[in-house]
Amino acid sequence: MHLNLACGAIPTPSQGLKKKHNVVGMHPVVISAKRYDGMQSRANQREHQERLQAVEEEQRYKQYLIEGNKALMEHMPNVSAATKDDDELQASRDAALAAKVKDPRTTHLLEEKRKERIMRANNMLMSMKPGPRALQQALYESDVYHQRKYYEGLTAEIKTTQRQHDFRTDQMCPETLIPFGNITEEQVKAEEVQRAVELRDFYLKDMAERKDRKALEKEEEIAAAIIDREHCRLLHEKEQRELNALKAKKREFCRLAYKEAVQEKAARAKHERISNAIDDRIICVDVTARRELDKRYNQQLKDMRAKQICEREARALAVCCAQRAQQTGELKQQQSIVDRHEAETEMDEARRQCQKQQLAKERHAYELVEREQAEAKQQLAKEIRRYEFATRLRNASVNEEFTNSEKRRHNIEAAELRNILYGQREQFLQQRQDEMMRITACQEDPYLQDDVRFFDKAVEIMQDSQEKGRPLYPIAKAVEIYKRENLVDLQPEGKSVQRNRLRDYCWPGYHTKADLAYRKYEHRENCRVEMERDRHTIFNNCIKITKMAADEQPYKQCESNGLIKCYETNNGNLIRQSSSHMNLFKPKVEKIAREFALSINSGDGCSEIMIAKNAASQGSSAKKSNSQDSSAAKQSHSPTASSKPDCTLCVNAGAKCAGRCTAGAAHRLRKSQPDLTKCWTARPQPAKQATHTNYVQTTKVLDDFKISKPQA
Repeated sequence: MHLNLACGAIPTPSQGLKKKHNVVGMHPVVISAKRYDGMQSRANQREHQERLQAVEEEQRYKQYLIEGNKALMEHMPNVSAATKDDDELQASRDAALAAKVKDPRTTHLLEEKRKERIMRANNMLMSMKPGPRALQQALYESDVYHQRKYYEGLTAEIKTTQRQHDFRTDQMCPETLIPFGNITEEQVKAEEVQRAVELRDFYLKDMAERKDRKALEKEEEIAAAIIDREHCRLLHEKEQRELNALKAKKREFCRLAYKEAVQEKAARAKHERISNAIDDRIICVDVTARRELDKRYNQQLKDMRAKQICEREARALAVCCAQRAQQTGELKQQQSIVDRHEAETEMDEARRQCQKQQLAKERHAYELVEREQAEAKQQLAKEIRRYEFATRLRNASVNEEFTNSEKRRHNIEAAELRNILYGQREQFLQQRQDEMMRITACQEDPYLQDDVRFFDKAVEIMQDSQEKGRPLYPIAKAVEIYKRENLVDLQPEGKSVQRNRLRDYCWPGYHTKADLAYRKYEHRENCRVEMERDRHTIFNNCIKITKMAADEQPYKQCESNGLIKCYETNNGNLIRQSSSHMNLFKPKVEKIAREFALSINSGDGCSEIMIAKNAASQGSSAKKSNSQDSSAAKQSHSPTASSKPDCTLCVNAGAKCAGRCTAGAAHRLRKSQPDLTKCWTARPQPAKQATHTNYVQTTKVLDDFKISKPQA
């Protein structure tokens, strides 16, 4: 499920985006004017709007024709619609049938074309991103290198062949000197005139033959045109006969279909009449039963109410006797107030009656005027209705067809509106569900799919280039730049430990509150699995690209050369080593320093690890042999204090050198991860440059172990 990734987008600096010259791979895209107009028209739906306007104009024109026919028929009431020609009626029916068949098919084709245009526009927009454009540029560069290499080889081969041909020509036809002759100038001019005359005769003869040939060809073309015209006329007559037969067959088919439709309509009406009679009988029985039940229920209800009324009357009689005495005194007091109020009321009533009579006279006058106006308006409406009824009677067939078309249009619009409303309801429910799922959804990488597509396309292009023999270095370089600029992590994530679901079934709110939590958890887990699968895909594609690039241009290690010596100071005093003591540890130290220098040149993490292990093992072996070397030194030299520490310090020098090599390799291993692409992203160095670099790095290693010169 693809959710809204606007909230999960990684913020990017806006300063770098404004400067286009800082972005690698940003180049203007040049397209033709025709293609630009097509893209703009598809974006604005101009062609679709023009088609809709054409359809509306056609409908308005049809309505104009209908109204004109109606006005014309009003002036000619004696002309009946039955006088129309049968061919015109049949043509109108055929046109209506063709329109009914054509409209759904045309709509379907237009919808398919619109979807194709949308997909093509999306693909074009995807290809205009920096990554695909850089990949396409690398492909063009690789193709240019391949074509250049091919044409250079072809040019060299052509030059070689030309040289061989010139050499053979020189051998077969050597240069010779032609001696001077005894021909005079007049003889040379006469020969030239003779050659000119012969050439003129040849040209005239050739022109005559060409003229005869053109005349024959023109006659053949005229005959062929006459034959083709007769053949086309025969084909046209044959097609016309077939078209007339097809029209007759179609008319017969429509007549039979109409007859079957009438029979089916009569059968349906008969079935509906029988069904209505059965339904009326069922309703009558049901009404009778309900009437009897209602009568019984009402009788029981009346008895219960009469009993309740009797009881209430008895209680009310007792209460009335008690209240009557109290009301007697109050009535006397109120009687005086009522008399005074009645006198005032009679005066107000007399005044109100006078005003009412005056207003009634005015209202009668107004009603008389309104009644006359209503009668005149009603009379006019009756005349208009009579005129409209007469007009409708004259155009009954047209009105019936118009009503049917309006009903069909209304039904189509209602169906479309129903589908739209149902679709909007489903879309709203889906959006609400997605919003609930997105509250605690996983933070997806918005550029992960672009990375997956980029590396898939890169692998496909490299495989195709490898099959066709194109160089892979520009494509691998574009992939490396893309990884470095977009910070693509090549290490796929490990699988996380899933939570235990069994404990959730024990708490009471599981069935009410845990459902949404589980859906969110499952959504996060699915999202994580999908992202992990995409990262694994990117990792595998990177390995494939690295392997193909390494097969094309493998990395060659440079052999180290130069002397390595090891010195050590002890409390500022110089220790001079004899040749016999130096030979004890010299091979080990030289081997360790050589491997250390090679590790500096290669920069490979795996080789650094192996060198560190070898250095550690050799350092430990040097420490173990410390006691043996010291005892041998004691036996070979005098037991004095000046000769005793020589062997020990020399062996310690080897151990110290091995320890430094181990520490340096471990420090570089912690500082940077192994780079799998370093073997093919850098161009191979020349032999002189590699030797110089190796010598400089070996000199740096020697400087770590170098001691100061002793004082005199």
